[in-house]
This record gives sequence, structure tokens and C-alpha cells, in this order.
Amino acid sequence: MGNKIPLYESGASLSSSMGTTVTVPVPLKLNFVVRSTANVLGELVNPKFYKQIECYLVFDKKKLNVPISLKNSCAYD
Repeated sequence: MGNKIPLYESGASLSSSMGTTVTVPVPLKLNFVVRSTANVLGELVNPKFYKQIECYLVFDKKKLNVPISLKNSCAYD
């Protein structure tokens, strides 16, 4: 398997060089930031909070219409 290979316009199935259809699970890493603000002492102090979240998911062709749980696959700091 390759590392960091983009799958632009790959469609619903991938083909190998032999012409057969490959049904390999595709690993996916999601990185995003959740931003929030709070009003303390009215509007005098506005602290801002940032949480970096990283999720590791695996897309399987057999489970495309099934919701993916993020409960055990995400970590934040």
C-alpha cells in the first residue's frame, strides 16, 4: 500500500494493473480545529479556546452506507 497517495476521481472501485477490481479498505486521517469563545465579565474579557482533533478512519467498500463511529477513533489535545 502507498502512503499519502491522492485518490482524485477514483470512483466507486479501484482497478489494479492486472485489470481486476481491488476491494482494499482505504485509511483516512482527519485533522480539524474546533474554535469557541466565551464572554467573561460581560464583554470585557473574551477568552478563545482551540481544540486540535485528529481522527483515524478506515473506509471499507462493504460498509459504505453504515455510519462510522468516531468515539474510539479520535484524539484531541
